[in-house]
Amino acid sequence: MTIPRELRDTILSLALRARWQPPNTIAEIEQQDRDFTDADDWWDKAVYSSTNPDDYRSSALPLLLTSKQIKAETLEAVSRAPIQYELDVKFLKEHYLVPTWVSIPVLSPKVHHLRATFQSVGVYERKVGALNLKERYALYDIWRSGCGGPTRYLWTFYSMLTQFLKFGPTGPADPDTERNVTIDSLELDFLDPEDVTLLPPAAETSDEKYQVARLHEYRELGEPPSAQMLRPEWLAENLANEINGLLSMGYHHSSYGGILYKWIGRIIFKVNGDIVREFDLGQMLADLRFHDDFGQEYWNHRVHHWGYWKQTALEERAKKGLKVVEPSINWWQEAQEDARRIYAGRSA
Repeated sequence: MTIPRELRDTILSLALRARWQPPNTIAEIEQQDRDFTDADDWWDKAVYSSTNPDDYRSSALPLLLTSKQIKAETLEAVSRAPIQYELDVKFLKEHYLVPTWVSIPVLSPKVHHLRATFQSVGVYERKVGALNLKERYALYDIWRSGCGGPTRYLWTFYSMLTQFLKFGPTGPADPDTERNVTIDSLELDFLDPEDVTLLPPAAETSDEKYQVARLHEYRELGEPPSAQMLRPEWLAENLANEINGLLSMGYHHSSYGGILYKWIGRIIFKVNGDIVREFDLGQMLADLRFHDDFGQEYWNHRVHHWGYWKQTALEERAKKGLKVVEPSINWWQEAQEDARRIYAGRSA
């Protein structure tokens, strides 16, 4: 090739950082080829993903298919820089999540940094028949809560995250085999909508914060929804609290929090670019104590199941290059003591 190597390296670096333009309006979303995840769990059915395979193609793929020399130089360029992905998620009428992959330099089982931005588009409507979507699941209300668990919208966000951890950047049709993607740093940035006049006033008192948090929650059948959008700081704070609940493990949450410990280094919550909360999962795992985790197990098996899980999680984090903090040297004895205290008076 006649182009100097230094210039080729610069061109390859720019090509790998290529970005796709996400939709910014409801009209743009309606014009795209999208569909809902066809899954058994209802919370997957509020994710409206692209059905175009090109939207999940890495920037490196065309370069890798060009020639042997360009392939070799592309792989060198990939190895020199940390792998960073970017995902844009529009919260369509604060009912559906509309994800668009903005940047996928190369498909990899190890991602150094994943930045995901969340922005509301359109005012919430409990019945969304006005949207030109494939509305097989339009009646699923993600703001309904019940059975003592968190509001349903949490599981929609959680589903999209675990979909990536298991399969990487894919669409509604899951691949046959899991890829198990590891993320060193997961950044979740919640942005103001384009029209900030639709935001309610910032909550100051505890009562105001409670009302803002219930802006869309289902109350009385037929009650008209608020014509306002959620403030991004409320969504970030509430989701951070719910994720923290999953990471605390426990009777109900262990099956959901466990995957996060094994595949994520840290989670950073931001609002308009400013950090509001951060979870260092390596440190949290080291400090984690047993408190009746894994409720699906019989009670006198739970501490042993928890001990095996924690040891496995520590080993897997080390194997995947995630941060590992050594727990107390007596952590297993402490867990057994906690179990004896929790189950005092019970008999097998």
